[in-house]
Amino acid sequence: MGVKELSEGGASADSYATQWQQILATPYRINKALGGKVVLNQEPINEYPTKGSRTLVDGAPGYNDFSFNWLLFNQPKVSGIIELASATGVKGVELHFLHDPRHWIFDVQNVKIWVSKNGDTYTELPAKSTPRIGLADEDYTVLQNKNIFEANAAVPNVKFIKWEITNHASLPVWRFRENRLPSFALDEVYVY
Repeated sequence: MGVKELSEGGASADSYATQWQQILATPYRINKALGGKVVLNQEPINEYPTKGSRTLVDGAPGYNDFSFNWLLFNQPKVSGIIELASATGVKGVELHFLHDPRHWIFDVQNVKIWVSKNGDTYTELPAKSTPRIGLADEDYTVLQNKNIFEANAAVPNVKFIKWEITNHASLPVWRFRENRLPSFALDEVYVY
C-alpha cells in the first residue's frame, strides 16, 4: 500500500508496530487504587474524555500518544480525591505526566499528594522524585515524567488519596499561540 507515515508526528509503520509490541508485552502493574472512586474538582478537556475520571484508576497506563488513556486538563490548578475500595497501608503514590509540546501538552509545575484514613484529616506524602521538564528551550521530544511520593514507612489504614497539580500559567514563548492554554496529561494514579 505504500504507507510511510501513520500520524502527523511522522511515526513509521514499523515504529507504530514496535510501540504496540511493547504495550502488549508490558506486565500488569499491581495498584491499590484500581477501581477506586475518583472525584475530580475540575473537569478534563472534553475533546479527549477517555473514560473520564475512571481513566486514573482503570489499570491501564498511558503511552506516548496523548489520545490513549491520558486525561487532559488546562486549568491553572487541578485537584481530586481517590477513595480506595478498602483501607490499606500506603507506602507511596506515583503519578505520570505526558510532555508533548507539539500538542501543547507540558509537564506540570508542581504536584502535592496527601493521604487520609477518614477523608477529613490529611497527611502530606513527601516527594521522593519529582523532576520537572524545563520549558525554556524549544524541544518537541515526547516524554513521560514519573513523580513519586513516599513515606518512610507505610501509612496504615489509608482510605483516601488527595492530590493537587499546578499547571503552567502560560505557554512557553517558543510554542505560543493566541487563545491556546497550556495543557497537561495525567494517566494512572498508582498507589502502593
